[in-house]
Amino acid sequence: MRAHSASGTVDSRSKSYSAPSSLTRQSGPFRLHGKTRHLEFRVLHPLEAAEAAPDCSILEVSSFRRPPRCCLPHAIRIDPGQVEAGGERSRYFPAYRTPEDARLLPSDLLRQQLGRLGLRWDRPVLIYGSGKSGPVNAARVAWALRQAGLRKLLWLDGGLEAWIQQGLPCWTLPAEPQPGSFGQPPGVGAVADCQQVRQAGPQGRQLVDVRSQKEFQGLHPARYPFFVSPSGLPGATWLGEWTCLLQPGTLQLKTPAQMGGLWTSKGLSTERPAIFYCGTGWRSSLACLLALRSGFPEVLNYDGGCYAWSHSSASHI
Repeated sequence: MRAHSASGTVDSRSKSYSAPSSLTRQSGPFRLHGKTRHLEFRVLHPLEAAEAAPDCSILEVSSFRRPPRCCLPHAIRIDPGQVEAGGERSRYFPAYRTPEDARLLPSDLLRQQLGRLGLRWDRPVLIYGSGKSGPVNAARVAWALRQAGLRKLLWLDGGLEAWIQQGLPCWTLPAEPQPGSFGQPPGVGAVADCQQVRQAGPQGRQLVDVRSQKEFQGLHPARYPFFVSPSGLPGATWLGEWTCLLQPGTLQLKTPAQMGGLWTSKGLSTERPAIFYCGTGWRSSLACLLALRSGFPEVLNYDGGCYAWSHSSASHI
């Protein structure tokens, strides 16, 4: 008997999976700062992920404040705070003290941190999250990997819950990292700064807000405990809360066709570069991944988001 999923066809007895042609390759070249670079970014059904796993480094993204219930075999655990503050757990979200705490580590320190986890820029990474915030948490680390220069990123669609639902094996505890060198790949430049945000507009990059409607309208300034959140930044288009990027009622990402409809409904062009932002950069990281998958010529995440903006001179101009 065969059961159909949004991603393909599964044989429920043998667990075999036949991926449709639209999912066999989710990546392609994109233009970044005038140079064509190639990032292979694929969204995988759990059975596809199980097949790919032996050739990947596997990352479970979850907070160290919560004990792991289980994980994929050979998975290494990472807290999103590690790509922002390294081993200084006192600075992990939501304990930010300055906007600098909400930004990714400088590229050299970021690569050192990833190397301590045994990651390499030229080895594929299979990444996943768990729970309601799993996609956002995983996206924060995924975009950090992009900034560091990773060449191939695989996304477990639906996260740990989808893996378990397929009856795939789990480990009780994550694997111990085997430290090494991440390497020194060419720079990417996947994050935007305040000056680039100020320059966004009709003749430049599109500026896209990935927060709730109340935040965008300035009706929820206390969204974060460490700063007063402003309304939409000048010239920004409101995309919607980050859950608009998911299949309704699931933790699975929307397909490229579904995202195409969302971009169009918001007046956004996939033929123009874009900067995405949210409160600090986590929710917008997920939008960045889907924009990259949709073929935007350049995709940047405003590092630090509205937190950084509220402390910049630009916010008072």
